[in-house]
Amino acid sequence: YGVFAKATPLMRKSEQDKLPFELKPGELLDMGVYAPLCPEDKKEEPVFFVKNFIHSYVCEEWTFDADVKGEVFDITDDFTGDAHDVARRHIHAYVNECCSDEVPSVRAEHDPCGHVHYLLGIADNPKKSLVFPADGNDVEIFLNYGPLYEIVRLRKGYSRL
Repeated sequence: YGVFAKATPLMRKSEQDKLPFELKPGELLDMGVYAPLCPEDKKEEPVFFVKNFIHSYVCEEWTFDADVKGEVFDITDDFTGDAHDVARRHIHAYVNECCSDEVPSVRAEHDPCGHVHYLLGIADNPKKSLVFPADGNDVEIFLNYGPLYEIVRLRKGYSRL
């Protein structure tokens, strides 16, 4: 799995017209809401901890911090622990994590209502643009899952520590 983007020129008169699609530093394109997708996606941490334990810590791979302290956004099914049906129908669930030495091409941010949005572009590096060559080739986009995801990395054997 993964999420891929590509740039293809709409109108081209010559090979020189193949200008890349570029988001300059700080330019961000909103990809939409990661969570919550359903009202039941917002959970109090103690409730989520029990659910995560019951499902052998699989649920924590799909959670995100909520806008309210002591709550999380959990896009997993209560019975299986896997991403629920609504989440599996959204592209956000398939964005992979970048390596620690790479600059992520997607960032996650809370909007004023507290929802988590995925934003395409590079905001943290004033010298780096996000460029998609206009050659029609797929380019995978990546997200840095952040320091709270380190427990999952440790459990799966690819810790950054």
